[in-house]
Amino acid sequence: MSDLDRQIEQLKKCEPLKESEVKALCLKAMEILVEESNVQRVDAPVTICGDIHGQFYDMKELFKVGGDCPKTNYLFLGSWSDLRCSKTFGFVHQHLAPSVGNDTKSCVGSLSFFHLYRESAETKNQTLAQSLQHPCLPMGSNQAVVSFLTNLAHAAFGLGAGATILNSSLYTIDSSRRAVLFDRFRGVIDDTIGEGTHFLIPWLQKPYIFDIRTRPHTFSSISGTKDLQMVNLTLRVLSRPEVSRLPQIFKTLGLEYDKVFPSIGDEVLKVVVAQFNVVRYPDRITLIRGNHESRQITQVYGFYDECLRKYGSVNVWRYCTDIFDYLSLSALIENKIFSVHGGLSPAITTLDQIRTIDRKQEVPHDGGMCDLLWSDPEDIVDGWGLSPRGAGFLFGGSVVTSFNHANNIDYICRAHQLVMEGYKWMFNNQIVTVWSAPNYCYRCGNVAAILELDENLNKQFRVFDAAPQESRGAPAKKPAPDYFL
Repeated sequence: MSDLDRQIEQLKKCEPLKESEVKALCLKAMEILVEESNVQRVDAPVTICGDIHGQFYDMKELFKVGGDCPKTNYLFLGSWSDLRCSKTFGFVHQHLAPSVGNDTKSCVGSLSFFHLYRESAETKNQTLAQSLQHPCLPMGSNQAVVSFLTNLAHAAFGLGAGATILNSSLYTIDSSRRAVLFDRFRGVIDDTIGEGTHFLIPWLQKPYIFDIRTRPHTFSSISGTKDLQMVNLTLRVLSRPEVSRLPQIFKTLGLEYDKVFPSIGDEVLKVVVAQFNVVRYPDRITLIRGNHESRQITQVYGFYDECLRKYGSVNVWRYCTDIFDYLSLSALIENKIFSVHGGLSPAITTLDQIRTIDRKQEVPHDGGMCDLLWSDPEDIVDGWGLSPRGAGFLFGGSVVTSFNHANNIDYICRAHQLVMEGYKWMFNNQIVTVWSAPNYCYRCGNVAAILELDENLNKQFRVFDAAPQESRGAPAKKPAPDYFL
């Protein structure tokens, strides 16, 4: 049995891979991808998939509709990773700062305590005063004694009240804990409170204690084997919160920040499985690069932070993102259908110009490579226009007609934009957008689609809905930025 087969069998037994094995897997994938062209040739029949964005359970639905690999030949148009890691930072917001109602309740409770304390002291005074009326007392005037003891009780009450206020103004943090302070007027204070005894303003401020010790977390996640059959993997993760970022963690996730581990664990597994698929079936799965397959985007949406937490270093993140640099920029199906993630570029008029691009780099901020991953077709534009995304261009029907004619292709197939119906033809069927993430971000309510091409390039769109809610993990509720829509 080869090492690759052994590792796949290890995943089937719910045993996670070592960092060294992930490294070896990524290096093997690079050996295969480096041989591919910037315009990778793809033979029909083939099934074309648009953006998936880490919606793992919906990807299971995609394979139910399109068929398992290697029986089905797949072409993924990019952005199959990430935005879960908006799953990486689109976490469920739980237990945010306490409400004013809860603080008010606490304040009322404290006032009730002083009220009972005063009643108790006055009752004792009355009892003492009555006992002093007894004629056998050897001391002088009863009235003087009553006055003395009454003043003494008042003093005791004042001392007790002061002690209570002082006690409620102090709190202690153990060496294995840190605290975040919530102020009713200023909100969450930005500084983390260290160990020791600290002062706070009663009723206005409240400390929230975090356990900063490294703790184990065990959770299950659905992933795929070499033939894309779904198996349940169990991961054991050691994690601790970053002390300097506790206020931000509390603002975003509350005290139960570790509840997000199951959802973001899927993203790490999905990237590893994608590389397994590339290594095992290089002729049956074609991955081209999307705008999310970049170091900058994965750092923004959490894949970087997730690798750091899971493995204790950024090495695994580097292995995976290094592979992104080797992904093809586009594909050409039977020399007739040009496939790309985003769109066209004013700097590129022929496929040969794409073939000459040095793709082994981080996605630049402008230029032909950037435009292929970021541009969008637009009905109201004739020619070229500025893109609201801040990268790439908008292009109209005349640009598409000219490009298709110059390169002798039938039409362009691309992804990159949300389509409520799953797919959309434009410019007299000269370009089609395919979107494969149903109910995008768990809030858009769209359906998804894949495009099946047979040996003769006959087209069939397969439309499908999101996976049932009971079959998926808790979705991230942080909305995605509008430019991803």
